[in-house]
Amino acid sequence: MPSLILRPNAAGTYQAFSTFGSPPSHWQGTSDQSDATGVVTTNTTNKETQNLASSSDLGTINSVAGYMRAKATGTSTAEAAVFIWRTYNTDYEGTPFPVGRSFFSNYSEVRTTNPNTSSAWTWTEVNALEIGARAALLVPVLESIEVSEFWIVVDYTPYEKQVSDSGSLASETVTPRGIIDYSRQATTGARTRVVEVVRVGSTDLHRDYPGKQVVRLIDRAMLYEGGALRGLSSAKTFAKMGNRGMVTDERMVQLNPTAPRSQNVRGLNLYYAVQAGMVLPEALEDLHNRIRGKRLSGISVDVWDQISGAYLGPQNTDSNATLVLPTDTQFVEVLQWKLAGGGYSDCFNGERAAGTPGLMFYFPCNEGSGSSISSFPGISGQRATLPSGWSWYDSGYFNRPALRKTSGTEGIVVQCADPVGFRSFQFLYYADDPVGNTYTLFDYGVPYQTGFPASGVFRVSVENGVLRATAGGETDDGSTALAAGKWYLIQVNTEAVVTGAQINPPYRPLFSLKTDVYISGVLEANASAEDQASAGFGNGAQFNCQSDDALDELRHLSRALYTDEISNYSTFLRIGRLPKKSEGKLGSPGW
Repeated sequence: MPSLILRPNAAGTYQAFSTFGSPPSHWQGTSDQSDATGVVTTNTTNKETQNLASSSDLGTINSVAGYMRAKATGTSTAEAAVFIWRTYNTDYEGTPFPVGRSFFSNYSEVRTTNPNTSSAWTWTEVNALEIGARAALLVPVLESIEVSEFWIVVDYTPYEKQVSDSGSLASETVTPRGIIDYSRQATTGARTRVVEVVRVGSTDLHRDYPGKQVVRLIDRAMLYEGGALRGLSSAKTFAKMGNRGMVTDERMVQLNPTAPRSQNVRGLNLYYAVQAGMVLPEALEDLHNRIRGKRLSGISVDVWDQISGAYLGPQNTDSNATLVLPTDTQFVEVLQWKLAGGGYSDCFNGERAAGTPGLMFYFPCNEGSGSSISSFPGISGQRATLPSGWSWYDSGYFNRPALRKTSGTEGIVVQCADPVGFRSFQFLYYADDPVGNTYTLFDYGVPYQTGFPASGVFRVSVENGVLRATAGGETDDGSTALAAGKWYLIQVNTEAVVTGAQINPPYRPLFSLKTDVYISGVLEANASAEDQASAGFGNGAQFNCQSDDALDELRHLSRALYTDEISNYSTFLRIGRLPKKSEGKLGSPGW
C-alpha cells in the first residue's frame, strides 16, 4: 500500500525541550533531516510536540506510525523515551522503549486507530495530530536524550478512481475503441447499448458551434436493431390511400423537401405524411436514429485534460448531443480529452488548441515505460532519450506516470529555441529530499552538439534547500524552503539581449543576460549579468534532479511568459488536481 510522510511544519503545544545545533526553531530542528540539529531533554517531566504538515484526503487510512530519530547519553541504566500522540487536545503516551547511546537511530510506534476515538484514523485527525516525546527513564541533569527528527508515516489504501456519468449513461462500463471513439456497453433487458464518441473538429462545424472544439455522443445500437420504425405502419397506410405507394425511382420522395436526394426513402413521402398529420413524428426521429445513431442529449459527462491529467469538471451535451469542449478556457491543454470512464478524443489542433502561442515543445511525460519521452505531435513531435538512471513513477502529480530519477548524474537533453532573445520554460518538480543538498534542475545556453558542461549560461539549481537562479556568472538565491514530498511548479524566463560588441578581436557581441525563476507563479529569484560575451550556443537544454525526485509537464516557449500566464497556469495546475478525480499518488502541491 502507498504511504505518506508528514514532517513538522510548526510548533506544537509543548516546547519544553532545549535545542542543540542552533536551529531557527524547535520544529525546524526536528524536520530538517539532519542529526546536527534537534531538541534535547535532561529530565522526565518535560514534553515536546510538533505540528505536522497537512495532506488532502488520499484514501482509507490503515495506520499511522510515529517516528523519532534519537540518541541518549548516560552511564547508568539505559535511558528510555515514550511517544506522545496529541489528538483532540489530549495527550496519549505509548510504551517506553530504550534509546541507544552510540549513534542516532530511528524509533517508531504504530497505531491503527486513533487513541481518542478507538476508530480508524481520519484525514482530519491526521492533519490535526501533534507528534512528540518525553523521556521516560534517565538520571536528571547527568543524562539526556537528543531527538534530531520527528515525523509520521500514514499508510493508506487509495480510493479507486471514480468515473461516472449522470443521466442515461450512469451505470455503463467503458471499453476504449480506437483513438477517436469508444464503446459503452450495458445490457438493459435484452438490449445492449453502444455509444460512440464522434469527434467534430474545428472546421466545417455546425453553424451553432463556430470555431469550437466539440464531440458528439451517439447511441449506435439503433443502427443494428431490427424492428419497424415507430409510426411506419400508419405512414404506409396513408401512402396507399393517397396512391403514393411503391413508385418508380424517378418519383423517390424526400424526408424533407430541402434535403439532398441521398436522404430519399424508397416510395414513401414521410414529410408529406407528417405534415398531413397521418404519421407520427417519431417515425422521422427513429429513421434518423437508424441511419445515423441516436443522439444523446442532456448527458452530464466528466471531462479530464488527458495530457496534463487535470480534472475539468462536468460538461453537458446539448439538444444536438454535442459536448462543447472548454477550449477557450485559458491554459487548458486541449490536445486530447478523456471522458468519464476512459473514452478519448482525437488530438485536435496542437498549439492552437493549447492556446499557447510560441510553444516549442510540450512533454507531458505520460508514457509510463520505455527509454524516451515524446512531445505532443501537434506541437513539435520531438522525442527525447532518457539516459541511464531514469525510470517512471506510476502516478505522479496527476494520476498518470511521471519521470523518476533513480541514480547517476545525467540529465535529459531536449532541443529548444536558440537562447538569444526572450525564452521561457515550465516544469513540475517533485522534491524528495531537497534539504541540505545541492544539485541542478535546469541548464540552458550551452553547446548541444558537444554535451553539457557543469553549468549553462542560464541555470536553475537547488542550493541547500532553496532555488538558485544563474545568469552568466551571477547568481541569486530564493527564500522559499523547499519541503520534502512536495511538487513545485518551476517557471523560468530567460533573456539575452545584445547591448554592444567587444572592442578587440574577435569582436563578439556583448549580451545583457537575465534569469527570472518563479515557484508556483511567484517570483522567487532573479539573476542578471551585463557585458557577457556569450548567451550560449546551439539549441539544447537539460533537465535534471537527484535520486527519487520527479519531473513532469516539461514546456518551452520561444518567448517570455506573461505575468498573468505565470499566475494563471499555476492556478490551473493546482485546481486541476482533485482527490478522487485526477490526484496522483506522489506527494502534494507545494503551493
